[in-house]
Amino acid sequence: MEEKESRSATEYIKLGDDYYNGRGVEKNEDIALRWYQKAAELEDGKARLILGDMYNYYYRYGENHEMAFYWYQKSAELGYAEGQQAVGYMYEHGFGVKYNFKKAFFWYKKAADQGYIGGYTGLGDLYRDGYGVKQNYKKAVYWYQQASNRDCKYAKLNVRALYEDGMIS
Repeated sequence: MEEKESRSATEYIKLGDDYYNGRGVEKNEDIALRWYQKAAELEDGKARLILGDMYNYYYRYGENHEMAFYWYQKSAELGYAEGQQAVGYMYEHGFGVKYNFKKAFFWYKKAADQGYIGGYTGLGDLYRDGYGVKQNYKKAVYWYQQASNRDCKYAKLNVRALYEDGMIS
């Protein structure tokens, strides 16, 4: 009887990374995608995020925001903070879905509740711009400061800009 090969999602992701980057093998995005899909089948949030990124930015003929959103949503539903932030971003910018700032806030907050920097900066952006929430520069600074405390340059620049522009005193 033939033994079925069993690997972990982490091993499949590494194989996908090797093919995607041409590390030790000839670079091949199609094979990389298959390895990432195998990891995603094991309900791995990171693998599902990677698939979202491939469709959002890299794979084949350019962007496919609908497929990217599909995979980001699958990652977010597993509680993967980076996937939650990605879903928030897609809702905020209307990529692959209709703009929905309330849903963007919801997903950014879920990521922030896990301590993910992208969740903090997403909330800061929404409060700064008044998208889906009442514009509130103090709350924007609060969320940016959470990210700044983890050495996020984007957040530090936003805090400085709010003070320099006189939005906060």
